[in-house]
Amino acid sequence: MSAMAIYNKLKYKIPGMTCLRVDIIGFADESFPGFVHCDFTDANGARHIVLEKIPVVTTEDLWSDSTYPHQGMLPCERVESLQDDAGRAVALVSINPIGAGYPAQFVVLESQLVNDCW
Repeated sequence: MSAMAIYNKLKYKIPGMTCLRVDIIGFADESFPGFVHCDFTDANGARHIVLEKIPVVTTEDLWSDSTYPHQGMLPCERVESLQDDAGRAVALVSINPIGAGYPAQFVVLESQLVNDCW
């Protein structure tokens, strides 16, 4: 693999940053830099929808005329790693998207988290 290929693969990663995998489900607002609705399901099966700036959750060039959904990653802070009553590896995470009621904490499956993202 060439040095440029390695750079292109790694240039958006930030060592130590944790992100929550989300689905970008739709365009929200054309105000700079553009906003999208993202959703995820927590470890208890509850669905959550958050509003976030496009460049925070993806490197894709999304806009109002894009086709949705897309995969994205929402930066978060892993507060605590746990094991639930069913024996699943879960984590308490804190997110801080745009909107009332944030920052907020959720329990999600460890498999929904990505380390060294963006």
